[in-house]
Order: sequence, then structure tokens, then C-alpha cells
Amino acid sequence: MRPMHTTRGESLHAGVFARPRNFSLIGLLLLMVGVLTATPATANASSGWELILDRPPPSFKGMDFVSAGEGWLVAGAGLLHTTDGGLTWQEQAKLSGADVDFADADHGWLVGLSGAIFATTDGGLTWHEQSSSTDVHLGDVAAVSATEAWAVGRGTGFSDVVDPDPPTAFLHTTDGGQTWVDVDPFPDAWFKEIVALGDAVWALGRYCSLDPQHGFCPFGPINVLARTTDRGETWSLEMDVPDRPEDMEFVDERRGWMIGTVENNGPVSHVFGTTDGGITWNQLASAFDHLLGVAFQDEMLGWRLSSIGPRPASGATVDISTDGGRDWRQISVVGFPSTAYSANLSFQGGKLFITGDNVALRSTDDGATWQDMSHPLVFNSMRFYTRTDGYAISGGQVLRTADAGQTWATLGPAPSHSTQVLFLDQQVGFAAGGLCCEPAQRFEIYRTEDGAKTWQLVHRIKSLSNSSVRDVEFVDENHGWFALEGGFLFTSDGGRSWREEPLPEDWSHLVAVDLAGPDVAWAVFRPTGIGVPNRLGHSKDGGRTWETTNIEGLERVEFVDSDHGWYQTRIWDDGASHTNIYATTDGATWELINTRPLLAYVAEFTFVDAVNGWLNESRCDGAGCTYEVLHTADGGRTWSGQLSGERLLGELQFVDERTGWFWLDPNRGIGIGDGSPNRTQLYHTTNGGGGPIGVPSTPTIQLPKVGAALPASGANLLSLVLVVGGFGLSLSAAGFAVARYARRP
Repeated sequence: MRPMHTTRGESLHAGVFARPRNFSLIGLLLLMVGVLTATPATANASSGWELILDRPPPSFKGMDFVSAGEGWLVAGAGLLHTTDGGLTWQEQAKLSGADVDFADADHGWLVGLSGAIFATTDGGLTWHEQSSSTDVHLGDVAAVSATEAWAVGRGTGFSDVVDPDPPTAFLHTTDGGQTWVDVDPFPDAWFKEIVALGDAVWALGRYCSLDPQHGFCPFGPINVLARTTDRGETWSLEMDVPDRPEDMEFVDERRGWMIGTVENNGPVSHVFGTTDGGITWNQLASAFDHLLGVAFQDEMLGWRLSSIGPRPASGATVDISTDGGRDWRQISVVGFPSTAYSANLSFQGGKLFITGDNVALRSTDDGATWQDMSHPLVFNSMRFYTRTDGYAISGGQVLRTADAGQTWATLGPAPSHSTQVLFLDQQVGFAAGGLCCEPAQRFEIYRTEDGAKTWQLVHRIKSLSNSSVRDVEFVDENHGWFALEGGFLFTSDGGRSWREEPLPEDWSHLVAVDLAGPDVAWAVFRPTGIGVPNRLGHSKDGGRTWETTNIEGLERVEFVDSDHGWYQTRIWDDGASHTNIYATTDGATWELINTRPLLAYVAEFTFVDAVNGWLNESRCDGAGCTYEVLHTADGGRTWSGQLSGERLLGELQFVDERTGWFWLDPNRGIGIGDGSPNRTQLYHTTNGGGGPIGVPSTPTIQLPKVGAALPASGANLLSLVLVVGGFGLSLSAAGFAVARYARRP
């Protein structure tokens, strides 16, 4: 989506948002001189685009500490490092991974998809890939010493087809990872968790004794615990294991705990403990609906994390035990964002941590209080309304920046299920989002007048068939649109009330939309029917009625005023996809304008005025794909490259012809290892990205030549008045045009 049209707050040009007033003749002449002698803006010599934010997402997996201060955390697909006990984190490596474990401050391993194993011998400053000789997805690793480690995993590739017998791995190294051997102690078992303490190793998994005649488990797989007390020389397979076991933990070779399930009018979680090294397990704790994790400091002091509601998104309680898990008392309640679907509890470096999807909490007082850790951001939506000020929604929280996006402050939780945010100024803004499915399907719009401190529900929809947001836009402080896949919402009173308009009956769904005025909109839509190409529609009455053009095959449309607009279509040439861009200067007739050799796939384009625009293009061939941000200073007829690199696909936002942002799609990123890290990357420019900046044309103004003799008739005097009056009207029109350009891309 394009950035909001700025209406209030910091003016981008002095007086640019004021309605043109009546001017004196002298004032008009002076202003005319200024207009006629103005020189085109030029780019400065500084770098065109600067990467100001580069963060992996707040999705946390394995964690390991080697001291009270130093630890590592797998965040999304990037590895984070802390030296202050988790108070702050720095990204150490762009590595994919599922789990990390260190034997000491220098030697550690990271494991992940497709048999990926990375090792470090210098505390994570450098990482080297090791050969696992398998493509099985590794999910857990246990480091014993600088030379010895274990890793387990199951399954390969990614497919919707269920494999009843996926490959497994049970890896062991004794030479620092130069060689990894699949020891496979029990061929009919697979393992998901592994713990190693000295000579003792435990692996938690499932066992299936196949019927050789029928090739399946006659009684289904059972939960098992593989254990060794001599570093893997001999193994035993313990079958007296709780149902649905998870989150196994040992503090010495005899004492351990795990979460299990007991059927009591439905599955109920319990804490189970062992005092004989895992041979037998005893139920310790009273019933609780769903336990998320258990952690122990020693044989007596431990904690458990229990969800509130059907999933951890609604929050959790933390209980403490001082007698080895027999008795528990609640000590705190923690809230999770609505996007949290998993959470884990761990005791590391003398502190408690809760980590998971969009959850990163730390406690330094045994769980009594919790603090959000300083962790990376991934934006659901982001909008700037001045050169420096913007808002975003990330992980269910509303964020604000006052330095063009380099740093973000959390203001508080976003309204329920909101993923879209737009602010008119520092105080007035909107947040919106919806639930997709019956019976709870709805789309809600919230409004704030105090900078996101409080929110009021101003509109709720249940009638539109599809509430996926296509665009949200204000053309001034009163007139705004929410364009949804299944219809439109309009406001003319600053968002205090909204009018619903469904799509025309012959429209299947909305593809893209853009506004050319308070009541004027252009929309790309998919007509009803199978295989029917997209069409272009035009509304002049706020979406009440639509005129359909004969233009087909569109993907997006963009207008900066009622006359100047662009749309793109995709064509196929020798099996390759290319993009053509058409433009209008009168809002009625269209012309193919791009003279650059066939544009490849254009993922995004935006204009700030009749001449300055940017697009995000990708080109792919047998050798791979390249990505580039291009700029035009002549309305799209010619394009020049500004920014290029791998996986540069994202959203372009500009508030004027010099100030803009390029926000990379968090689902595409840059990294090493199997599976690229999902990241938020934000580029910023203050000189239009570099290169010449076009200057919009101004009306041609005709005045009598200085010194020319004037006829003495009254009619001729009236002619002069009309000329000056005409100039005043032209100037007013020019002033309105400048306001439109500054207000919207």
C-alpha cells in the first residue's frame, strides 16, 4: 500500500496545505516572479538510499547461556547474542536454525532444516557449516564438550503429502564436528528432544515396532525415552513414559521433569518427575488445562508455565515450586500478544525466560515480575505522515518513530486483531483489522485522538464477504477510504462515521484501488466468471456507482490528482513475464509510456507528482533473480536504477519528491543456510534516491508586456482585469496542484 496523504502535523512545504486565498495584484506579481524563476531541485552528493533498520522477526526458538551474562537465542532465522543477561540482544549471524547449544563460551553448535549444522570455536564471531551427511530436519542439539555433541531430527523436504515413515537422524560427533555419525540406537524410533549431562544422555521420542507382514504398527507408536549412562556405548529404551511427553529437563543424572498428559474427561496436562534417571516417572502436580513449559534450577526449585484459554495468545500464569514439583503456587500472570501461538519456559544464567512466536520475556526475580526483552521488530503495517514521523503495528503493539524509522517506541497494545495503521497527525489515527471466519467474521475500525493512548471502536462490518484490506487512504483530514477485497468504506467526517458500499454485482473481488479526490476513485477488479481478465473501474461519487472501462489485464493503478495517473499490465514474451506502464494526463485517455526495454515483473510502483515516481522491479532467468528500485523524473517515460540487490522486494512510501522509504517484505529476506531468514529491512532516502528530480510543470501565464501602450477604452481596462483575474485563478489552481503533490504520492 502507498503511504497516507499527509494532511496535518508537520508541513512538508510552508503553507502547502492552506486553501488559496484572494491575493493583491502586487502580491500576485511577486509570487509569479518566484514561480517563473524557481530552479529545479537537484540531488545532493550523499548516498541515495540508506539501510536504517535490519531486523529478524520476533519468533524465538532455542536458547542457551554459558554464564549469567552471556547467551545465544535463535530468533526467527537469525542468531542473537547477549552479554548482559538478556537485557539487550545483538544479531550475531544471519543463520537459519531451530536450536543452539554451547559447551563453553567458545564452542557451540546450531542446527536446522535439511541437516544444517553450523559450528563456532570463537564464541559465535564466526560460524562454519559442517557436513551432517543427512537432509533430515534437525530440531535439537546438545553440546557435551568442545569436541562432543548430539543432534536429533525427523523428516525431510516440505510437502502436503503425509509420509507415514519419514527418515530420522540421531547424530553424534566426538571430533568437534569434523565427522557426524548417525548412531541410530533404535531403528524403529524417532526423537525430538535430547539432553546430555556428562556421560548421561536422554532422547525423548516415539517408537513403532513394525509388523513385518503388514508394514505398520499394530498398536500405534508409543512414547519412549532412550537413555545411556556411558556416552552411548550402551542404550536402554524406557517405555514407562507419560502420554504426549514434551519439555524434558534434567538437573543431574538422576533427577528430571517433563510435561505429560492424563485423560480426565479430556486431556489434562501434568508435571511428571523422575529420581532414577528416567526409568520411572511419577505424576507430581495437580491438574491444569494446558502446560506450556517447565523449568528447574535445582532438585527443589522450579517453575511451570500454564496457558490461559485455548492457546497461549490470551496469556499465561507462572507457578513456582520449592519442593521438587509436588506443590505449586501462582506468582504471576503474563500477557501475550494476539499473534503468539507458542511459548516456552527456560531457566538460563540465573534468570527465567519465556520465548516463542512474538513473545520474549525475562524475569530476574524468580518469575514474580517480567520485562519485555529488547528484541527485533517485524511490521504488519507501517505509515509515515511527515519526513520523520510514522506509526506501525508489530506483534499486536502500536509503535511510533520520530527519526524516520531508525528507532521505534512501543506505545501500547493495538486494538483487537488490528493489523493496519494510519495516522493523520501525532494525535489522530486509525487502526483496523478483522477475523476471517464464521461465526466470528468481522472487520473493525478504531480511532484515537490521543496518540494511541486510548482507542474507540467507530465501525464494525459483518456483511462484506471478504474483509482483506487492499488500501487505506485519506485525501484530506476529513475524507478517507478503506478499500477491502469485498467492498468499500468511506468517511467524510474524519473517520468518526463510515459508510459501507459493496462491490458492483458483476465484480468478483477488488484487486487494487487508488483515490484521485475525496469522491473520485479508480479500481482494478476481477469480474465474475472463470478466466476473465482484470478490468479498470472509475467512480466519481464516492463508490456509489462505478463506470467500467474497456481496459483489461491490469494489476495496479495509481493517481496523484484527477488528471495524472498510471496503471500497469503484464504481458508474456517467449515464456517470460514483462510489465507495461500506461499513463494519462487528462484522466480519460491512456498511452503506453515506458521506453525502457521491457520492464520485468514490477512488484510495486508509486508517484508523488506528475513526473516523479519509483518502482520495484525483479528480473529472473536460469541463473537466478535480480531486484532493483528504479526512478523516473519524466512521468514514467524513462527509468534509471537506484538500488539493487538480492531479494529486494517490498513497499515504497514517499511523503514528497525527496523523502521516502523502501520497506522490504518480511516474508523475503537475506541470509545464509537453508531457508532465508525472514527480516524487516527498511531503507530511507532524503534526496529522492539519488539522481535528477523532476519538477512538475506550472500553468503558462500570459501578461501584457512591460511598457506596452494600453488602449484607453473601458473595454480594454476590463480585459486587463480579466487577465489578472485569470492569473489569480491559474495561481489558485497551481496552488491546489502543489498541495495535492505534497499530500500524496
